[in-house]
Amino acid sequence: MIPILLFLIFLQIIFSNTASGVEQYYSERPQYSISRIESTIESTVEAKLTIDVSSDRKQISKYIYGVNIANWCQWSYLNMCAQKLKDAKVTVIRLGATNMERYNYTNNRMYNVATGENQYVPMSWGSFVNWCREDVEAVPFLMVPVYGHVAGEGSTIEDTDFDHTQTTDEVTEWIHNAGKNVKFWGIGNEPWIAWKRSDYPDIFGDAQHGDVILNKDTSYDNYFNRFLTLAHAIKKSNPTASVLGPASANWYLYWTNDYSPYCPVTEVNGDAQPDHEGWQTMLDIENQWNQEVFPDRGDDPDITGWETDMNRNLSQYLIRAKEYEDTQSIRVADYMDVHRYFRTETDNDAIQETRGLWEDAFQSQDLEVNGNIGSSSSKTETKVLKRFQNMVDAYYPGTELSFSEYDYFYWK
Repeated sequence: MIPILLFLIFLQIIFSNTASGVEQYYSERPQYSISRIESTIESTVEAKLTIDVSSDRKQISKYIYGVNIANWCQWSYLNMCAQKLKDAKVTVIRLGATNMERYNYTNNRMYNVATGENQYVPMSWGSFVNWCREDVEAVPFLMVPVYGHVAGEGSTIEDTDFDHTQTTDEVTEWIHNAGKNVKFWGIGNEPWIAWKRSDYPDIFGDAQHGDVILNKDTSYDNYFNRFLTLAHAIKKSNPTASVLGPASANWYLYWTNDYSPYCPVTEVNGDAQPDHEGWQTMLDIENQWNQEVFPDRGDDPDITGWETDMNRNLSQYLIRAKEYEDTQSIRVADYMDVHRYFRTETDNDAIQETRGLWEDAFQSQDLEVNGNIGSSSSKTETKVLKRFQNMVDAYYPGTELSFSEYDYFYWK
């Protein structure tokens, strides 16, 4: 208590006396620097901050305050956090993740990437919707698998009924059953990484995604045909629904497509063939912008830029959605949705990465931005929101922006 009391007395003397009084006080205590105190007082200037709340006003969506719920959450866990989410005034909750790309709403089963087996989901989609609306008073956000490979009754990939092909009619029935209780429908989750397997070589190895989705499934023609067909089905069943896509996983996959006719695995559960020359062709640095090797990949960003290259993943998303509306007279894609995760060397670097959303001169430290094959060795100015808005203005005006997953997930 004494040190605190002395500190309060010290502050009182400084702020209640003149500079000469402070000098007199310190003259009795030569161990302190009088000149430093005087200098501090003399250098104090009055600062005036003016905020014009009527200038440059922009509407902020009430749905910006959202959260993503992992689809393996138990009902008891959700009940535990319901009040906290309600107190935080969360307005939208997404039921989405890698596993949901394989979710079968008809039998409430999904593929578990951790075990490599199909399993029952601890909570049905209907229970999730009710929990959002009644317990949290938030808007539910559901996800339709874009590739149509959902969990069958079998447990492992060796079972003949492991994989079920979800039809457009099944999706239409799902949307109809949900009705206007579900406002937001995402189509797919990180689609351009979904083909990767843990036994694939180098950068193509990924333990969190692929099992029955192939590299060839990720081609622009196949992916966008499925996306637009499903989006139209959603809009036809519920015209008031908002459709989101493509939910790209990271900076690299905002722009770069890995589809290649050189990929040696062309059948589900096929041998990885890690020493196949096709993999090496795909990995060779000189082939990264080779249209023969990667026909759906744009050019070197140092030459054509990022959002200005029309053959980038997100560019194609907007361009093809606009073309679909022009020919079908219906907008089926309302949002351009992405994920943003950071993988940096330090915690401080990760925290600073938020500046990469809006600050023009900020150079990203994210290894996902600067550490991929074909990326420039220099730090990239991400300017994510500015680039995205430029793309929307150029390719499909009126499209909204969304981040359905966002976190400092990969820091060390």
